[in-house]
Amino acid sequence: MCTLRTYTCLMPKTLYVKATKARKNFFELVDRVADGEIIVYIENSKTNSTVVLDKDEGTRKIFPVKKKKESILDLYGSLKTNIPYNPNDTKIAHEMYAKEQGEKLERMK
Repeated sequence: MCTLRTYTCLMPKTLYVKATKARKNFFELVDRVADGEIIVYIENSKTNSTVVLDKDEGTRKIFPVKKKKESILDLYGSLKTNIPYNPNDTKIAHEMYAKEQGEKLERMK
């Protein structure tokens, strides 16, 4: 049983909800959308916009989350390059970024 008030129902599976009510009942709405019961239109009067929650019937595969180390091991050898590995790459990148930002600030003065 849904505890949300319906503001306008155009079709049996469509629910229009104000943003405040949607925030309060977010998990219930997500569960019902995931089950394919409803499509939810969330209306925000401040921004005069509407957001739609609808079940994705696409063919995307959902992959299990792996630890960073496992992901790195899976990718080992997938990129071929002649550039040697430099363990200070991150430090060099930070220095280059700081230098560029300093130059931009000098030009703005």
